[in-house]
Amino acid sequence: MVPGGDLTWTGSEALMTTQTTTSNHLSRLDLTTGAATDLGDTTYDSVTGLAWFDGALFGFANAGTIFVIDPATGAPTRTQSTTEMWAGATTGD
Repeated sequence: MVPGGDLTWTGSEALMTTQTTTSNHLSRLDLTTGAATDLGDTTYDSVTGLAWFDGALFGFANAGTIFVIDPATGAPTRTQSTTEMWAGATTGD
């Protein structure tokens, strides 16, 4: 697996995006071994930001899309388009 753009801490696990030839996948990172486990396809290319906020995982694509990601499957569950170009994410948690 190749890192895809960002990672975040949920309070109990590290999640990161990994790059395939067509899109970014959500992966769980084992902090002991460094191994990543693919959880599923986000269906977006260039996911440049991940943030865990208020119990939800948010993804930010550089084309201006914000989406909520199911942390078990990597699937986007809600999407909002903006005119902003995203390049990272963080929260105050």
